[in-house]
Amino acid sequence: MIDARIIAALAKCPVFHGLEKARIGQVMEQVNYRVVHYDKGVVYALEDDPCRNVDIVVSGELTTRMTGQSGKYVDVTRLQAGNIVAPAFVYATVNRFPVNVDAATDVDLVRMIPHEFTRLIDRDVAVRWNFIALLSNINHFMADKVRFLSLLTVRERIATMLLAEASRSGSRVITLDKSRQELADSFGVQKVSLIRCLTAMKDEGAIAIDGRHITIVDASKLK
Repeated sequence: MIDARIIAALAKCPVFHGLEKARIGQVMEQVNYRVVHYDKGVVYALEDDPCRNVDIVVSGELTTRMTGQSGKYVDVTRLQAGNIVAPAFVYATVNRFPVNVDAATDVDLVRMIPHEFTRLIDRDVAVRWNFIALLSNINHFMADKVRFLSLLTVRERIATMLLAEASRSGSRVITLDKSRQELADSFGVQKVSLIRCLTAMKDEGAIAIDGRHITIVDASKLK
């Protein structure tokens, strides 16, 4: 019998989209897997390490970062319950991590070797098509990320994030779940540059700032 906590996490995984929890349990019982744990602060993988396993986050959070020659880094994404670690590299010819991955908190993972994951997607058509869709969505995500980091100015990145969050939440008040430093890292800029842009937006009457709460006062000034 599979732990209910694991089933709940797998139900959030795109690979199991549309499957009832009972069906997820049945599918997982047909393959070999184990649960592994990483303590907070432990390095999960370094850039260029081989990707040997298929890991799905059960609990906790992993942070992926890309580091440049100068030592400057950019937060690429955060992996939480239901996320697969580097799914696009499981079957890649060059299956090495393009980023550093660290445990931002204590993390539990469901781990399968690629052969077992292949058995999983071969045994269930829905799982197979979900995995194909996941890979397609990753391409879209990376294209957006490249555009975000390379083509937009710092101000445009901040404005894009604020407008997207407002649209997602349906509110003009955005509560940041990151510190100023973490936000700067995700934008690939220095903290001072981020603060300078936020201050300029505030002075222009585009936004109001109260700690981690940012209110969009005039959306037209962000476009």
